[in-house]
Amino acid sequence: MRIKVLEKLKFIDLSHSKYLIETPDFSGVTNLRRLVLEGCVSLCKVDSSLGDLKNFSFLNLKNCKMLKSLPSSTCDLKSLETLILSGCSKFKEFPENFGSLEMLMELYADETGCKGPPSTFWVLPRRISNPIGPILQPLSGLCSLVQLKRSDCNLTDESNLSSLGSLSSLQWLDLRRNGFVTLPSTISLLSNLEVLALQNCKRLQALPPVLPSSLIKLYVANCTSLKDFSRQVLKSLLQTWELQKHKLMDYHNYHSFMELFAFIPGSRIPDWIRYQSSGSEVKAELPPNWFNSNFQAFALSFVSFPQFILIKFVVHATFHCTSSDNSPSFDISTGNLIIIATELESDHLCLFGVPLLR
Repeated sequence: MRIKVLEKLKFIDLSHSKYLIETPDFSGVTNLRRLVLEGCVSLCKVDSSLGDLKNFSFLNLKNCKMLKSLPSSTCDLKSLETLILSGCSKFKEFPENFGSLEMLMELYADETGCKGPPSTFWVLPRRISNPIGPILQPLSGLCSLVQLKRSDCNLTDESNLSSLGSLSSLQWLDLRRNGFVTLPSTISLLSNLEVLALQNCKRLQALPPVLPSSLIKLYVANCTSLKDFSRQVLKSLLQTWELQKHKLMDYHNYHSFMELFAFIPGSRIPDWIRYQSSGSEVKAELPPNWFNSNFQAFALSFVSFPQFILIKFVVHATFHCTSSDNSPSFDISTGNLIIIATELESDHLCLFGVPLLR
C-alpha cells in the first residue's frame, strides 16, 4: 500500500491500529517528520521507504509486539533524533550500521527480545553459543545520544558495559533491573551525565570509585547487595556542585536548592552527619564564620521504611539562623525536592546536599 502524494504531511499517528501488519510505502510523504505506531500489536514490517525521508526525526514503535527488526534503510535517517522500541518483545536485531545515526539523541530499547546477533551495532544478544547475555559493542558513533534506556535487558558484567563511556553527550542513563555486579570506571567519562538510574539491580555490589563530575541525581533503590557508600555519593555530588554551581543556581542573596541527591539502601543515618534527631527539627551550633569560602553544603538525610505501593516524598528544608551576638536572624528556605519511589523492599536512606551561595 502506498500513500498518495502528500508533500506537506509531517506527522502520522496510527497508534493502536491492532490489525496493521505492515506500514505503507512512505515515498509519497517526503516531508514526514514524525511517525507514531505505538501499540500496533500485529505490525511485522516497517517499509524500507522510511529511509528515504530526509527530515524524519521521531519514530515510536512502543509495544509493537510482533516486530522483529527494522529495515536496513533506517540507518539512512540522518535526521533521526528519537527512537522508541520499548516493549517490542520479539525484536531480534538492529540494522548493521545503526551506530552511524549521529543525530540520534534518545533511544528507548527496554524490554526488547533480542535473539540474533548484529555484527556492528551495540547489542550482541543472547544465543546458544553466548549464554552470558547481551554484549554491548562500541557506541562511539552515537555521539549525539542524550538519553539511553536499557532497563530489563539482562545486562551482566560480561556485557562490555565499559563501552558506555564513549557516549560523550549522554545526560540520562537508565540501567534498571539488570544483572551486573559492578559498573565500569569508564562511567566517570560521561562528562554530561546528570541522572543515573540503577533501581532494582539486585546483584550490584559497588559503584566506580569516581562518579561523573556532572552527576546530579542517583537512583539505586532496591539495590540490595550494595555496600555502604553514602560518603562517596555525597562527595561526588558536592564535586558536581563545585564544578557546575554557575549553571545550577541563580545568583541571589542567601539562595539555596536541593537538586543533588541520592536514594540508596540503608537503615541508619551515617555517623558523619553530625547533628541528628528523631523529629522534623535539628538544632546545630555552628562555629564562628562558618559561612566562608570553605563551606560547600549542608548534608541532610532521612530514612524511609519499606513501602509496597507508589509513594512520593516531598522534602522542604528551612534554615533558621540566629546569632549569639544579637545580630539579626534570617531564614534560608529551599525549594521542594520530590522523590518518587515504588515498592521499597527494605529501609532506604535519602541523602542530599543543600549548597548555599551568598
